[in-house]
Amino acid sequence: MSLPEIDTLVFFVINRDLQNSLFDIIMPFVTHKSYTIFLTLFLWFLFKDKKNALIVLVLAFTSLLIADWSANTLKHYFERIRPCNTLEGVHLLVGCSNSFSMPSNHAANAFAFVTPFFITFKDRMRYALVVVAFFVGLSRVYVGVHYPSDVIVGGVIGVALAIFVSVLYTKTYERFKKRNQ
Repeated sequence: MSLPEIDTLVFFVINRDLQNSLFDIIMPFVTHKSYTIFLTLFLWFLFKDKKNALIVLVLAFTSLLIADWSANTLKHYFERIRPCNTLEGVHLLVGCSNSFSMPSNHAANAFAFVTPFFITFKDRMRYALVVVAFFVGLSRVYVGVHYPSDVIVGGVIGVALAIFVSVLYTKTYERFKKRNQ
């Protein structure tokens, strides 16, 4: 079995075989309104440590913006057609656009946003952010608009760029502190 065939097989396992009335309600919400969940979790971190939470929020948004731009640029490079536009029998729960599929911007953005929080905060709540990001990616396959590999690549892009932004911030901050001593 080739990688595209495995990708299609896993797509249908998630999109059709996991189909149920609860996920048919939850997954479109997660796919379109995940920011409400992220906002709630951010407020938790803000309540715990206002100073660090605000800095991390800036890093998270910076990472998200870079990840969104990068993933969108890569879509035009790969030009992969969405499964809802090419496969028969897709359980489609949201609109199927004509934009390209690889990588998933939703996954890239979600993972780019949560990674600075995960790096900075050692609180157990940071795992809730990862779970939400995972469900954002899963929801994109469940609602029928991305292949699993689109989501995996998007997630890797998001994490990698957020780590880069976080390391760049840390190195710059340390250099700034050292210079002003």
